Order: sequence, then C-alpha cells, then structure tokens
Amino acid sequence: MTHYSLLDVNQQKTLPLPSARNRLEALAHFGHELGRKLTLTGDGPAPFLLDEWEQGPHWTNHQIPVYVE
Repeated sequence: MTHYSLLDVNQQKTLPLPSARNRLEALAHFGHELGRKLTLTGDGPAPFLLDEWEQGPHWTNHQIPVYVE
C-alpha cells in the first residue's frame, strides 16, 4: 500500500496517514479529519501539499498540490 501525509501550508503542520489504496482515498481521509472537501484540481496557491511514497525509507517531500472545493 501507499503511504501519505498532508502538509497544511499555512500552519506548517503535517498530518500522517499510515496507508491508503490511492490518492482519492487519502484525500477523503484527510478531508474528513479537516472537515473539508479536498481535491487535486484548483486555481491559485494550494493550501495543502500531499506527499506519497511506497514502503521503505522516506524523507518528506510534499509536492502534490491539494485544494479545497
């Protein structure tokens, strides 16, 4: 399974997620935690950045923009 974390750009706070089947499942989980609907498409600066990696050593490198619908 793939592992994910979500960085709140404004607060510089990272939310970890042990594993999810795909990005959409991860976004649904993070959205539920935050009480917001999250999407991978949007305009302007992204308020969140998603990090995604497979099993093994990992250094955080948030690079996938996430927007609020």
